[in-house]
Amino acid sequence: MQRVGELSLKEVFDKDLYIPDFQRPYSWSNEQVEQLIEDLKEAYENKKLYLIGNMIIYENYENKEKNKLEIIDGQQRITTLALLLYILGEKTNFLKNKINVLSAKKLKDNHKQIKNYSTKYFTNKKEFLEFLLEKVKITYIMASSLDEAFVLFDSQNTRGKALKRKDILKVHHINPIKENRKMYAKKWEEWEKIDKTEDWDRLEDVLYYVCFVRKGIQREINVDDFDFIDVFKELKTQSSGYKLNNYNQPPIFENFEFDFENNEISFITKPIRYKNNKIFEGIKYLPFELNSSIVGGEKFFMYVFKYFELYNKLLEFEVFKKLDNVYGGNRYLKIVYKSLLLFFYDKFEERLEEFAKKVYTLLLYFRIKKDSIRKDGVKKFEFDDEGHRLDLFDLILKSYSVDDVFKKIDKYISFNLLYKDEFKDDKLSKLTGVKANFLVEELIDSGVKNEHN
Repeated sequence: MQRVGELSLKEVFDKDLYIPDFQRPYSWSNEQVEQLIEDLKEAYENKKLYLIGNMIIYENYENKEKNKLEIIDGQQRITTLALLLYILGEKTNFLKNKINVLSAKKLKDNHKQIKNYSTKYFTNKKEFLEFLLEKVKITYIMASSLDEAFVLFDSQNTRGKALKRKDILKVHHINPIKENRKMYAKKWEEWEKIDKTEDWDRLEDVLYYVCFVRKGIQREINVDDFDFIDVFKELKTQSSGYKLNNYNQPPIFENFEFDFENNEISFITKPIRYKNNKIFEGIKYLPFELNSSIVGGEKFFMYVFKYFELYNKLLEFEVFKKLDNVYGGNRYLKIVYKSLLLFFYDKFEERLEEFAKKVYTLLLYFRIKKDSIRKDGVKKFEFDDEGHRLDLFDLILKSYSVDDVFKKIDKYISFNLLYKDEFKDDKLSKLTGVKANFLVEELIDSGVKNEHN
């Protein structure tokens, strides 16, 4: 096949097409199916050619079954058309492919809908079938690699909805996996479904905050990062692999004892559950850090799995969710707050509530002193008018213990925030608008409050 071209529907289904394991399930709604058939019906009645859109395909030479073409973009339309042809008596090899079990119900529902529609509206089914096979056209692009295919998919617009960067990221890391591709794709789908709404899914949130922390550690946060971070750019493969070193070890040890006389060391592990001589719930002991180099393939999915589970754990803490309903410029402070809690808990796994109160106290003072919150101001982490700077990402990164972190924050608060009138109860009670929206009194550090009571 040429790199680009046009095919009739008959030519499309003469090809050996299939949907790769990493693709999402078939999910077209009744409305989408109805709109497509209405468009086809109109073209048929007016005896016009009908261009169905563009399809991106990739010939995977590593596939054991040669000459099969992976559908990267167009699977929803192609599947719906295959159902329509089947109902009209034209069987295709495409529908003989193994289907994602999550697609079964939607396939059954849309098959019933199309059958009812065709019975009602298409009196000359033979003529309509000939029209579909010969007069319905589809353009295609043959990609030379999966990465190229998804870049193409991202750059084109399918009914106004561009591919999300996390979908490109998924395929980028599935591509080098030789075995268990389907398992990783299925796991990704499971993550996407948790608490998913039309505009939000938890996996997207996790990837965003992971990237924000990574950029905070590297002091590379940009103004635009408060609205959007390109997770594909930030989390694509950086390393082909690495061996564990003296600093990068499984986080299972809590303390140690050393016998100088005998030159013997004994490690004290955290409370760990074992199952068949293996660590149970081992995901939290994976030797990854938020700022680890991203290794492509399986290890990337392990990395995401670790922080997806960590994020789920954080959602059990009320302090992590306290700023979820802020609005206006306050949402930029919320991003800083949640990112810092994620970083802190990942490293130390203790005393999260205390840390949250200290961070919130700093952010609240910043909020009160400013008439409006601008992204370029927040990214500098300057918490008072004198420009005294406390880089909390850097502090967490370089501290050896929770006590080290708390001492430095408390010292900063003592020198810069204690005795500030803004924290007096009579002043806090008079806050209005977006400033009042950011006020969560139970989060204010008790040390600051006690100075005024």
